[in-house]
Amino acid sequence: MVTDPIFELATHELPIYNLQMCTPKNFVALAATLMFFGCATNSVVAKDIGPLSEHLLKQKWYLVDPHRDMPLLHQAVIIGDVAFIDRWIESGNDVDIAYDDKRWNLHNGSASQIRGETALMITAQRDQIEIAEKLIRAGANLYAQSHHGSDLKHTKSAFGYAMESAHAHIARLIWEKSDKLHFLEELTRNMRLVLGLSCTPSSKSGKYEMIEFLLEDFDKKFVSSGLVALTEPRCEKAMQLVLDRGATPTEAALIAAAIHGSVKTVELLLDRGIDMNAMVPEDGVIPNAKTALIAAAENSRAAVVALLLRRNANANLQDSTGRTALAAVVSKSIFTQRTEFGDKQIEIMNLLLAAGVDANIRDNRGKTPADSMEELATRSAKAGYPDAYLEDKRGLIGRYQSSAQ
Repeated sequence: MVTDPIFELATHELPIYNLQMCTPKNFVALAATLMFFGCATNSVVAKDIGPLSEHLLKQKWYLVDPHRDMPLLHQAVIIGDVAFIDRWIESGNDVDIAYDDKRWNLHNGSASQIRGETALMITAQRDQIEIAEKLIRAGANLYAQSHHGSDLKHTKSAFGYAMESAHAHIARLIWEKSDKLHFLEELTRNMRLVLGLSCTPSSKSGKYEMIEFLLEDFDKKFVSSGLVALTEPRCEKAMQLVLDRGATPTEAALIAAAIHGSVKTVELLLDRGIDMNAMVPEDGVIPNAKTALIAAAENSRAAVVALLLRRNANANLQDSTGRTALAAVVSKSIFTQRTEFGDKQIEIMNLLLAAGVDANIRDNRGKTPADSMEELATRSAKAGYPDAYLEDKRGLIGRYQSSAQ
């Protein structure tokens, strides 16, 4: 039975208001937080905080607000009160107590509801290495999993939180203290996400340190499996770093870079000997196997098409549906008015035809590029979307077909 009147007042009469917003510098100011509205302190209660905290720890009570249900340990981690956390551990309290964040208190409304979040998981999200070390020394469960998502079927460990937050120091600490096997599946599942963090704005301060950690502790081929996450133009620096540190370039990354129009990344991959004429499934989907040239052409990436042709890519290769790069560009989409992308289509057609692409090659349906072009134009016109570039395309293909004959 709790007899401390301050504890009774704090836990039963006045709820916590905006604890995260108030963020007192030391957790011994918590009782003051319990007694004010909008962060207006009450000095009478504040002076009696010590006895309240000691009583709470000795009795192993968790201060629970009816609206939050957030354990004291989690609140202490949020505001970084190391002294309180030390007292919590010394008093033999549970360092693995879990918090069900049903109202997104820890995630500012930006995440699905989360169940089973431990203090160690919070340190992993906030890069609190000192607190993480204390919790691990106190026996925190490295392998505990939180559950999230609408069906709560998605799981994440403290290691997973550290990875997705680009906190390499925490990730390395947990990895080195673990048996490794527990986290391999989680790491494999999140490899693209982790590498992709290096493409985010500088708010992720440890994004390159995370790549260093991966390249130091894991087989380079394992890291290479996530290279497609580094194929957007904004990821060129990270791709350069990963390749310079020995990651193996992949044909899938080349296809993805061509789709994104990442000229420098395509060049980096080609310089490392990747086969530009390889037929590669787009993002692992076998029916869509194509070359980098075809992928660039159908996505109106004129600069990439020009680079590949300069490097002697074979313009007459066909994808799994029988389309050449020329067929891909004329049958992909139409533009009802003059636009930048429409101009890119004409530019790509000129590049391909000048490079010697055969305009008479038929696809798996027996259609030439001109046939596919007319088919798309007719269908679009009937739907009320006439092709503003149709005469330009007809003129180009007709001229090269005549010269070939």
